[in-house]
Amino acid sequence: MVVLYFYPKDFTSGCTAEACSFRDDYKLYEDKGAVVIGVSFDSVESHAKFSEKYKLPFFILSDHSKEVATAYGALGVGGFW
Repeated sequence: MVVLYFYPKDFTSGCTAEACSFRDDYKLYEDKGAVVIGVSFDSVESHAKFSEKYKLPFFILSDHSKEVATAYGALGVGGFW
């Protein structure tokens, strides 16, 4: 099972809270056999800093082209979150 979540930007208050919530509950997901993956438009470098700062135990993917978000219908109204 994969838990795929989309978020607008690294280091913003809401997105940080969301990522840390997944981090704090990560063991529950892992116990159920789930893999958590975050996706945003930020760069790989930004994701690495974000992940390191908040000690995130899951992958964060860069969707700079918005191709993945578009495929999942996750862009919201007008192509923005």
